[in-house]
Amino acid sequence: MGRMSDKQIEDAERDEKRIDDAYDEFLVDEAYAIAHPKIPEWEDRIRRVWESILKMGITPNFYNPDTYVENTFLSEIWHMSTQAFEKPREIQVVVGANDRLFISVGTPSFVDFKDAPVGLKLPIKSWIHTHPSGSAFFSGTDWRTIKAFEPVMQSAIVLGDNQYWAYNIKSRIVKQVKFGTLEFPESVAEQLKRYENTNTPRPERAMYNTPVEKTKEGVEL
Repeated sequence: MGRMSDKQIEDAERDEKRIDDAYDEFLVDEAYAIAHPKIPEWEDRIRRVWESILKMGITPNFYNPDTYVENTFLSEIWHMSTQAFEKPREIQVVVGANDRLFISVGTPSFVDFKDAPVGLKLPIKSWIHTHPSGSAFFSGTDWRTIKAFEPVMQSAIVLGDNQYWAYNIKSRIVKQVKFGTLEFPESVAEQLKRYENTNTPRPERAMYNTPVEKTKEGVEL
């Protein structure tokens, strides 16, 4: 067993103090967020959406969320993360095996349990948290959390701005979704405008490689 030098000991103590200071800062900032939300009922709003899903008899597939779960539950979590406080903050939602939710809020870049998750039934169906900075990805801290809970956690979801990752921890398969707008390329838009202004027939793209025969009723392959 090697002996640590005085410098190594000092560096370790300094790093440990830095971590403690950062966590203390997180606790203070988290406490402020809880005490001064712009939307006081933010947590209840998330729970109401979840309860409505369960009452409809829907069993969400957190490995592959469908459009309804995206547009309701996941969207409400994101909305509260970006709108419920004086600044965007990470929100964490843990779904237990009995469908009970454990919800907490943190800083713009970190979230933890505000209280010990008493009553949490294993396995965890999904660990959901937001990245209000906009990008959906797993940070180093996220990966360490996933690794630590791997034996008792089925899926992990991270929400970004119009995007999310849904990760099946057992299969290692991730669903990556990103919503946005898609405009015509400028050259195509100009071409279509020219056809409209000159009443020139638009060229039709060949839909089939096989010959077609026109009949009175339409087109036969």
